[in-house]
Amino acid sequence: MALLGHNGAGKTTTIYMLTGMLHMSKGEASLYGRDVKREIIDVRKEIGLCQQHDVLYDLVSIEEHLLMTMRVRSGVVDIANERKQIKDILTRCQLTEHKDKLVKQCSGGMKRKLSLGMALIGETRTIILDEPTSGLDVESREQMWDLIRTLKESRSIIMSTQHIEEADQLADRVCIMSHGRIINLDTPDEIKRKFGVGYNIYCEAKHQYEDQMDIEQLTKAFDSIRTIFLGRDDL
Repeated sequence: MALLGHNGAGKTTTIYMLTGMLHMSKGEASLYGRDVKREIIDVRKEIGLCQQHDVLYDLVSIEEHLLMTMRVRSGVVDIANERKQIKDILTRCQLTEHKDKLVKQCSGGMKRKLSLGMALIGETRTIILDEPTSGLDVESREQMWDLIRTLKESRSIIMSTQHIEEADQLADRVCIMSHGRIINLDTPDEIKRKFGVGYNIYCEAKHQYEDQMDIEQLTKAFDSIRTIFLGRDDL
């Protein structure tokens, strides 16, 4: 599910409340039957969170970040399982060849991939992604999209985004938010059917003097444009 909205819509606030990082003033939420307010420690064991801004240590390597996150989440040391999961996450996030790099040596795209990898490690059943592609170039964004698509097969995902294109590409359901309220919750196709307005063509007439504008000629030109581009009269 995608939380779609502008800056200040309440997406990050919602995510912080679901993960116990912010106290709920009203309402209830549960995850796998566990109450977020009263059983947040157990809830967090099921959640992998990728925050909007990378929370990383400059002098710690990519591989060490994954190992640290896994041990904090599981609370036990299982070297064989750790190596297996870390190798899998490095491969999924295309970070294998960079695993020994310190964070301060990584590009912005690599840092976002690492933040996503830290959310995935530990076999959490629910992944919460707060604008996971923010700041990425087109190629890195496409790679991130491909990874998220593969994760949908085995995990529940809640992600926030400001871009309708991203929500349309990735989400099975889209929750449109504004000022902390849900405006609509539906499938991408249904939302486009309800709120899609088709095409708008804007014509601007440029004349030296306004009184010389030929409205009839302008109307004919507009009709020609409509016919050429749309081949229809219901614009």
